[in-house]
Amino acid sequence: MGKHTKRKPGRIPKVAVGAAPVALLFAAPSAALAGPLELTQPDLTVPLDRLTLPIDHHQDGRIARDLTSDAEDGASVLRGSLELTRHDAVGKQVGDAHAMSDFSEGLGARYLGRDAVDPRGAQNTSTSEGQAVSQGQKHSLRLGDDVRAVTANEQRLGRSGSHSDGISLGPVSAFDRDEKLLGGGESTRQGLWLPQGVDVLSENSEQVDTGLRRSVAAEGSGRFAGDLGSALAVRRSSGQAIDVGDAAAAGLASQQHGTGQVRGVLDSGSVSGDLGDLANGDYGQAHAFGGHAGPAYALTTTGQGVRLDHHGADDDLADSFSGDLGIENVAALHGDTTTSAHDTLPREPGVKQDQSVSASVLDQKPVGTSWTVSTPPLNVRPN
Repeated sequence: MGKHTKRKPGRIPKVAVGAAPVALLFAAPSAALAGPLELTQPDLTVPLDRLTLPIDHHQDGRIARDLTSDAEDGASVLRGSLELTRHDAVGKQVGDAHAMSDFSEGLGARYLGRDAVDPRGAQNTSTSEGQAVSQGQKHSLRLGDDVRAVTANEQRLGRSGSHSDGISLGPVSAFDRDEKLLGGGESTRQGLWLPQGVDVLSENSEQVDTGLRRSVAAEGSGRFAGDLGSALAVRRSSGQAIDVGDAAAAGLASQQHGTGQVRGVLDSGSVSGDLGDLANGDYGQAHAFGGHAGPAYALTTTGQGVRLDHHGADDDLADSFSGDLGIENVAALHGDTTTSAHDTLPREPGVKQDQSVSASVLDQKPVGTSWTVSTPPLNVRPN
């Protein structure tokens, strides 16, 4: 792909996304934990039709736990954690051929509790906890030193939550808050490595996260307020690539994401703010494709995004395209287009497009031009 785009062997090109892929209301849960405690069985004999086959088997695991109780700043604090991991590897070698399978599992849990009472009679209690599980497997086959094939996948699931409440006697008031998070994902990888620098790679990943938050507060005067919010985020990415030594290479990568949030606010029994403020979301995707054949290279990237707010009162759309074409150290041509549209009250709807073109010869400084087109009213402005 030229000096700026040539893919490194064993790597899949990344997609450049204009906006953050997932603007989630809550943080994503953590995944697995690891640590060795070796229990090794180097040679396990398995009878198969009265023929003994020596198989290499390695197993290790780890268990870690902790529970402490302390006093901090006049509050009683309780902390606890538990971590478990397990790893199994089974392999067999026959001549120049070697096969190996790895299996791993992980489980983690944590807890934090805090209880405080101040001299004025106010009491505050808070707890937070979380759990995460994961499992993965990897299978590989090697033929001598030049041929290798690998496939691997991993699944993960995590949840967390927190709760806090308090009451005060001067002035009289109380509050209660809850937050729940849940997320999970899966990723897969495949690879084939052949002699002469030839390799084929593929990666895929999916992730889903969701959360719910609730709070309520009351005062002795009779006033109360509360809010309820939820969020959902979905993300997917994939990439494929092939190398044919120094002769040629090509790669394709893509990413999609979508998020949505709903929030409601109550103040003394009435909904505060406009109903349009209660929901929003966004969707985006990006794609990249490139390759090179000898010194000639090409690369194209595209991206689209939509943001919705206020039930259509504040909508934005964006689209982008970029392309590169050239012969390394000889000539290069670049062009890009970015289009944006908005429908935001009280502004009038509008569309704007920025375009640019540049070229260079013999690695000299690029020479180019750019311009902007906007409407309404129609306006063309060179930059």
